Amino acid sequence: EILGMDPKHIEVVMTDTDVVLNDLGSYASRGTFVGSGAALKVAKEVREILLEEAGKLLEVDPKDLVLKDEKAVLRDEAASASGSVKKEATLREIMDYARNTTQRDIQVADTFATYDGPFVYGAHFVKVKVDTETGEVEPLDYVSVHDIGYAINPGNLEGQMHGGIHMGLGYALREEVKLDSEGRVTNNNLNKYRIFKAKEMPRIQTFMVEEIESSGPFGAKSIGECAVVPSAPAIVNAVSNAIDRELFELPLTPERVLAAIREG
Repeated sequence: EILGMDPKHIEVVMTDTDVVLNDLGSYASRGTFVGSGAALKVAKEVREILLEEAGKLLEVDPKDLVLKDEKAVLRDEAASASGSVKKEATLREIMDYARNTTQRDIQVADTFATYDGPFVYGAHFVKVKVDTETGEVEPLDYVSVHDIGYAINPGNLEGQMHGGIHMGLGYALREEVKLDSEGRVTNNNLNKYRIFKAKEMPRIQTFMVEEIESSGPFGAKSIGECAVVPSAPAIVNAVSNAIDRELFELPLTPERVLAAIREG
């Protein structure tokens, strides 16, 4: 977006400490906010260098140039002033000029830090079916709505929501570490520690409310664990509503739900 390049020309080097700067990690649902902020910052710095080199190559003021369609071209107003004279250079030509004429490698490394911490807001809605004879809870329909700023990658963001809901359902209904008298975990495999299978998941609808966040890259915020946080409370509220009992202990195993029903 900043360099006017096709994404196919961009290679992302993942988690290689030999070739990247130190990073403290991704926390607090700030991966997109901080990681993309860093990418945006260095892209703008690279753009300035490219325009500087293009200005020398084309013998024009760099301020009169913009990058688009993998070229440096005159701004509309500068192009109008130049009349029929066409001034443009491809990114490849600019790189060749920098390497061979000004003997310059174009590379930037920088650190991005921000004191801004925009919150992601969301609401989850769930419909459940409770078997009052066994205590089994079956989630039927699920709706997730989140204010995410600008969706840079909508497909990835929707996947994050689905994953968060899956995690939240397990947290609410199934996942519990059981210990014996010696403190050993007794359900230490996926046969005993059961997570939701794909066919057991409810119907899910996700909605993104796009309100541009001024401090974020292109207006983006994040999603991260915000997709998980409302899940268990939504499930507990739905089950409590269904059996007309307040429930406070997770996970809501059939035994606990049935005990709550019988206590009433």
